[in-house]
Amino acid sequence: MSEHKDVDAEGRTMSTVPTARHRRFLAQLARDHYLEGRSKVEIGKANGLSRFQVARLLQEAVDTGVVTITIEADAGEVDGLAEQVAESLGLNSVVIVDIPDDTQASQQMGRAALSLVGRHAHAGMRIGLSWSRTLDSAAAFTPALPRCTIVQLAGALRLESHRPSSEIFTRLGQDPAVSMVRLPAPLLVTEAGTAEDLRALPEISGTLAAADDLDLAVV
Repeated sequence: MSEHKDVDAEGRTMSTVPTARHRRFLAQLARDHYLEGRSKVEIGKANGLSRFQVARLLQEAVDTGVVTITIEADAGEVDGLAEQVAESLGLNSVVIVDIPDDTQASQQMGRAALSLVGRHAHAGMRIGLSWSRTLDSAAAFTPALPRCTIVQLAGALRLESHRPSSEIFTRLGQDPAVSMVRLPAPLLVTEAGTAEDLRALPEISGTLAAADDLDLAVV
């Protein structure tokens, strides 16, 4: 199956699934335009691009989840509901995700969780990420993270109708700013002795030790 191509800063063609380096470039263009208020012409001159190329790249940033657009038509109502839910559950905060189409529920929930990680991540952090089909379905929207370490907190569960959950970790591992600590093990085993043997392996015991000292975790 052929892929639509776009251009990067050097005029080279890019896949519709951007690499970590290209995502960072898209993020920088988006910051310049949406946050700093620089025009497409200004951004183009600074990066050797035409304003039409800049426009396409900004649209690509939206299409691939580097940039998200939120319309706060009923923000007050949603914020009020979030506060009520948080108070009822004894939590500091709650995020409410609007899901107009149930078929995309997992992706939208995963996208919201990854967006939270992107907002709270800081350079030097050690971030734990658990196994989840929800996160895996939103892997294409993995945010560009500062230099940090990602620790896989659980192995993958293989189901007949689903591939093992690994896409999210593969995407993160492609980011040069991210140091990945993988957990090469299944989520479940049938024998306690097998679990003990797995935990004794250096590549697994090292990951479990890293998981004992996290700054942020998605579980």
